[in-house]
Amino acid sequence: MSTYNQALRKPLAKSSVIKEVVLDATTFVVGDNDTGITVPAGALIKGVYLTNTANDLASGGSATLAGKVGSTTIQSATGYATLKGSGVGTASSTFIASSASLYVTVATAVLTAGTVGVKVEYTQA
Repeated sequence: MSTYNQALRKPLAKSSVIKEVVLDATTFVVGDNDTGITVPAGALIKGVYLTNTANDLASGGSATLAGKVGSTTIQSATGYATLKGSGVGTASSTFIASSASLYVTVATAVLTAGTVGVKVEYTQA
């Protein structure tokens, strides 16, 4: 079976892989928090998304959350109050040469309540 569209002589489009998890935000520390999701070597990141559809996030300060793959920030820091009841995401075309973990980076203050949905979408080489 060929990986080419024989009529057009072009490579077939690669399908997206989506991995997501919902995490207890009270377990996050200020810094990088591993989500348990690993993006494989050779992946092209299409986007990283953070959600709080339960509208239940709280912080004793002005916590921000960002999404990173390895050391590369894909979803920039967003205030927890902005995230409450909704979600944010950043489209990307970032190539990951080595396998890397997906992190939620918390800054400024810890979260005292709530859940955070974390999703990464990528295609594999």
